[in-house]
Amino acid sequence: MAFDIDMIKKHYETFAEKVNNAKATLGRPLTLAEKILYAHLHEDSDLKNYQRGKDYVFLHLIEWLCRMQQLRWPCFSS
Repeated sequence: MAFDIDMIKKHYETFAEKVNNAKATLGRPLTLAEKILYAHLHEDSDLKNYQRGKDYVFLHLIEWLCRMQQLRWPCFSS
């Protein structure tokens, strides 16, 4: 998978807005893991309080995998 800095910049421009929307919807502070997961929700996913072990979450996996690739194999970054 090619490294796309524009895709990553676009995602992080809206990161705070997505986290604030999730925090307002849930009515409580979020953990770091929740901030990351709610910021990666697909547009078609409902913004709700997901229950661990019960609910399925539809994430932007291509973006997620791209970031994980950069963390695991930094030699691929340009």
